[in-house]
Amino acid sequence: MNMVFYLLPHQDDETFVIPKITSDVRSGNICIFFYLTTHALPLVAKRRNDESRNFLKRLGIKDSQIYFIGQELNILDGCLHNHIGDVAERIKYHIGFQTGMLGGSIIEYVTPAFEGGHQDHDVAFVLASYLTKHWPAAVLEYFMYNGFRTKGRFYRVASPYAVSKTVDYVYRWTDLKALFLVPLIFTSQAKTMLGLWPFIFFKSLFRPLAMRRSMSFVEEAFHHQSSPLYERWNRITYKEFSAAVYQFISKIEKK
Repeated sequence: MNMVFYLLPHQDDETFVIPKITSDVRSGNICIFFYLTTHALPLVAKRRNDESRNFLKRLGIKDSQIYFIGQELNILDGCLHNHIGDVAERIKYHIGFQTGMLGGSIIEYVTPAFEGGHQDHDVAFVLASYLTKHWPAAVLEYFMYNGFRTKGRFYRVASPYAVSKTVDYVYRWTDLKALFLVPLIFTSQAKTMLGLWPFIFFKSLFRPLAMRRSMSFVEEAFHHQSSPLYERWNRITYKEFSAAVYQFISKIEKK
């Protein structure tokens, strides 16, 4: 039995990888989803969780395959870099439980790319890389949005900044139908949908989902360390982000 672990920083990030999810389901792979952050308001947090549950159910995912780690640990959207160690330990606990119960083999970790679009996305990549030290498996990254070759507040959606080593997943009719329904399901994320969904849907009509076998953390960081999009949007500086990541890495190396 093959297992694929999805590390998703936010409820709605799964909408970027619909063909990958449905491909795994068709192949009989057991997909486990970890949502790594939550909303500050409990009612909004519950609504977002329900939206993701309902959407994944359409793709063939059961509630027992979904973990809301951000809610378990009360980690707010945008603050994942401050809790890398705690999240890593909680994910390891759940993976240990799942692999022990099902007796499967982990074949992949699916994570947003380390592309400098949102700091939580980049942390998810760091966590996936860390997990390979305990349970070796491929890390397959997908691109959400980044500021590569743009200026100011401009950004690119679902655009790999490096086209090598891509793995393509073609959108089937059922995938396109699910993607079309996204704005109607994720109503709590209307603003986000307005800024991202039209680009995703348009590209899905002409291009497959391009994912990539990840490079090393150092190679990935090189692409955007000078001016990541989250820094240009005044969310957090790369200096702050990298300090948190390297603090986590240094603790690992001391163990």
